[in-house]
Amino acid sequence: MTTLDQLYQHLAAQPDDWASRGVLADWYEEAGQHGAAACLRWMIQHRKRPYPSTSGTFHWFNAPRVTADNDPESDLPEPVYRQLGQTAGLEGVFRTYTTLRAADEDLHAAWRQAREKGWSGDA
Repeated sequence: MTTLDQLYQHLAAQPDDWASRGVLADWYEEAGQHGAAACLRWMIQHRKRPYPSTSGTFHWFNAPRVTADNDPESDLPEPVYRQLGQTAGLEGVFRTYTTLRAADEDLHAAWRQAREKGWSGDA
């Protein structure tokens, strides 16, 4: 098992371990994946992480369309949410992923694309 796999395994069990997300950001930075590292640091700053469901899946939510404030950590700004590659769930309200790593990697790409399209990075 690689270091990256170990970090994601730990975060899947401890999703609110922000210090470990910082270690993950450092890993990506050292691997030359600066965009992923910057996105992870944004996630830490704004306390964003996918929602860990009891079924073992992970979800990102479209903040403007969520009607309940049950898990604000998993609510993304709409400019970022729109760039996610995973097929939308219920009327564009959420996206579902089988692993935490898949949810994070989709966010890394979406975050970068939203920034390229002019989104300022505010939560």
